[in-house]
This record gives sequence, C-alpha cells and structure tokens, in this order.
Amino acid sequence: MAAAQSRSTQSSSSAHDDTVIQPSKLIVISYNMHGYNQGAETVRDLIRTLHPDVIALQEHWLTPANLVKLDQLSDDYFVFATSAMSECIVQGPLIDPLGVLEL
Repeated sequence: MAAAQSRSTQSSSSAHDDTVIQPSKLIVISYNMHGYNQGAETVRDLIRTLHPDVIALQEHWLTPANLVKLDQLSDDYFVFATSAMSECIVQGPLIDPLGVLEL
C-alpha cells in the first residue's frame, strides 16, 4: 500500500514540474495631477501607453462630490479616492500661494 501511495505522489508531482510560470512585471505609476483638469489627459495618455496595474494620483483637488470624475478616466480600473477639499471649501475661496483665486 505504501508503494502505491509513493507512486501516485510521484506521478502527481511530476505533472506540476511541467508547469512554467512566466515572470510578470507590476507597473505602478504615481502622478501629481496639479488639479484634475490639468492632469486628466496626461493620465489617460499614461494608461494608453504604459497600461499600468496601479495608478496613484495626488493633488487632484476634487471635492468629495466630484471624486466620481476619477472613475471616468478609464473603465479598466477600480477607483479608491479620498479628498481633503471639503475642509478647504468651508473656509472660503481658495487662494494659491501665487495669489490666483480659485473657485
């Protein structure tokens, strides 16, 4: 009985030896959008050319109500997003360090 078990183990393990696992690359992009409107087309270009697995976007400057715009960049990705803009909006008009008024 032990010999039969040994043979079956050997034959099943040899079937696994023929399996070839191809190495793959994980492509991760981190991109500072400098505002959604300025960076959206560049993000689309990066998706078309590099086909990244993960995209980390910073400084999209979207309010929580507008985070859905990130989902509209591509249908091929799951979007997880957060925004700190709600606190900024409560404080009044946004003024950048160069003195440009942003609404």
